[in-house]
Amino acid sequence: MDQITVWVKTIAAFWMLMMLLVALLSQGSGSNNRYERNSRYFIMISMCCVMPAMQFITSNDLAKAGRYSLGFPSLNIAGILLALAGMGFHVVSIGTLKKQWSPNVRFNEDPVLIENGIYQSLRHPIYAAVLLELLGFCIALSNWLSFLLIFLPNLLTFLYRIHVEEQALVNVFGEQYLSYMRRTKRFIPGIF
Repeated sequence: MDQITVWVKTIAAFWMLMMLLVALLSQGSGSNNRYERNSRYFIMISMCCVMPAMQFITSNDLAKAGRYSLGFPSLNIAGILLALAGMGFHVVSIGTLKKQWSPNVRFNEDPVLIENGIYQSLRHPIYAAVLLELLGFCIALSNWLSFLLIFLPNLLTFLYRIHVEEQALVNVFGEQYLSYMRRTKRFIPGIF
């Protein structure tokens, strides 16, 4: 498990650096919307808890208490692969938006609702990708505490952020976005 833990922490550290870069790039381009700022802070706080939570979960005493009894190394490897797949999905989702993407709830002067690529079936593939990454980390750690300390707080934060974003998108695009909402799902095509 020690080698798996090193891999998971290394991938997670790289992931946190990417998230920090996004946070730094978004600082000067914020919105005046009070709800947007609050949701951005919630996301930053929940993301910053990932590495300390991983360290806490993988400490010698707690890791034994919270580790799954299955102990299948393939579960650890599957988690790492899931996290890496989520990262690829993340990059594709942002790439599809191109200039329409922003880490803040704000819009270009001439906003365009993107409905192609992955956005044909999902409204929030970037959040879905991050949740997939976090789920992969939790599975790789093979510790039930990771779901409580890493996955659940971020899921709740994203659900709040999505609510804020969807209100803003309805305000900007009106019936076009409402129609888009009826045709698509938030995270999982055809399910949720």
